[in-house]
Amino acid sequence: MPIERPPTSKAPWPPPNSLPKPHQVSDDETFQTVARMHGVPVKDLLLHNFATTKPEVINWYLREYVGCKLPTRDGKNWRFSRSANPGLIYLPQPGGQKEPDPEPEPPVVQAGPGWSRRRSGKGWVWKVEHYSDLNYAAVNNLAEYGQPVSPYEPGFDGDYDPDFANIVVEMSQLEVMTNGYGQTIDANSFPLVGRFLNEKLPFPEGTYTFDDLVRAGFANSKDRRISGSLYSMGLRGLQPGSIGAADAAYIHGTVGFALMAGTRFTYSASERVVDAEIGALDDNWDFNSSTVPNWVNSTVATLLGPDHYNLDAPIQFKFTGPGKRSTARQ
Repeated sequence: MPIERPPTSKAPWPPPNSLPKPHQVSDDETFQTVARMHGVPVKDLLLHNFATTKPEVINWYLREYVGCKLPTRDGKNWRFSRSANPGLIYLPQPGGQKEPDPEPEPPVVQAGPGWSRRRSGKGWVWKVEHYSDLNYAAVNNLAEYGQPVSPYEPGFDGDYDPDFANIVVEMSQLEVMTNGYGQTIDANSFPLVGRFLNEKLPFPEGTYTFDDLVRAGFANSKDRRISGSLYSMGLRGLQPGSIGAADAAYIHGTVGFALMAGTRFTYSASERVVDAEIGALDDNWDFNSSTVPNWVNSTVATLLGPDHYNLDAPIQFKFTGPGKRSTARQ
C-alpha cells in the first residue's frame, strides 16, 4: 500500500492561478514527463498542485484529489494511469507567483551513504566512494529519480531537479579495479604484455612507453585495450567484485580495460619487466545494450527496470584518477 500522510493544511483544489485547461494523466506518465511536456520545472508543478514536495503527502493528494488507483511496482507510491478519476494535474500560469530563489547550494552535497554530488559546469556529477554502493537499486533510482536514493531513503533531496539527459557517475579507478569487476585483471591479462615478455624484440634494450612500442611497429593502438563480459563470468577472469553477479551483469554488462599512460616496458640483457598501470574504460547504462538481443533488453527492462524510466540519455560511468599497478616479468 502506498505510503501516505495527510497535509496539516489542505491545498486548495483546483489550485488558483492555473491555466484554463488542466493536463489529463495517462498510462506511463510521471511528474517528470508531464513537466517536460509543458515546459514547467518538476518542483514548480508539485508546489502549484499540492504546495509540498514531500512524497508521502503527495501520495495522499494523488489518491484524494487526482483519483489515482494504481500503485507503482514497489508499492510505495500512487502512479498516473487512464483509470485515475478525475485524473487532472493543473498547470501554473506563466509569470504567476513563484517561490523565492533558494539559497545557493554548496559545491558538494551529500546524498546518502557513500554518495555525493558536485557542480560540474551547469550540471552535477554524482560521486560514489564504494563500488558496492553502485548497485541495482542505486541505478534504478538514478533512472527514475535522477539520484541514487528513493524518496523513502536517507539523503533524498526533494528540491533537486535532475537533468535526465546528463546523469554522470564518477568512481575512482582504484576502487573499480580493486573492489570491482577489475579486481582479477593484471598485467598478464593483456596479450601485448605476453608478447613483450616472450617474443624477439625489434628494438634495443631500454625502457619504453606504449606509444614507443607503436612507433617501433611492435604494437598498434588496439593492443592497449581488452574487453570482457559480466553476462557470463570467467572470460578474462572477470568477477563481479563486491556486488552480486546479477547486479554486475545488469549494471555493467560488457566492460573494457586499458594500459594507462604510466605503463612502462623494460628490456635488458638479464630480464624483461612490464610495470603496468591498468584502468577501467568509461561505461554507460540503459536498456539498449548492443551486445544482447533486443528481446533480452525488453525483458530485462520489464522485469528488473524502475517503475518509471525517465532517462533521455544513458547514465555515464566515468572512472578517474590513477589506475591499479601490476608487474609482470620474464
